[in-house]
Amino acid sequence: MVWWRDMLRRGPAAQPETTPEPAEHSFEFVFEARRVRAQKGQSVGAALLANGIRTLRVDEAGNAKGLLCGIGYCFECRCVINGEPDRRACIEEATEGMSVRRQQGLA
Repeated sequence: MVWWRDMLRRGPAAQPETTPEPAEHSFEFVFEARRVRAQKGQSVGAALLANGIRTLRVDEAGNAKGLLCGIGYCFECRCVINGEPDRRACIEEATEGMSVRRQQGLA
């Protein structure tokens, strides 16, 4: 199992040290026209982080934001999921075929 804090310590160039999951437990969804692999039961935020995507939104001042607390408390990981803004990627379960994009500003 890969923990997000370990991935952050290794930096963006490091590849996650994972064992391949059986094909029946993985699927894909779309993040800004890019196919992203996720595992059954994984949050959107965890799947994006595992695929090397760390910026999930851009705030009103133009600052990149991503996962911070990882438990739905801080709202830093807000994305537009299936056309609905302000969805917290850390608590939203990834599903096959969903569409996710970075949120720009307040929506």
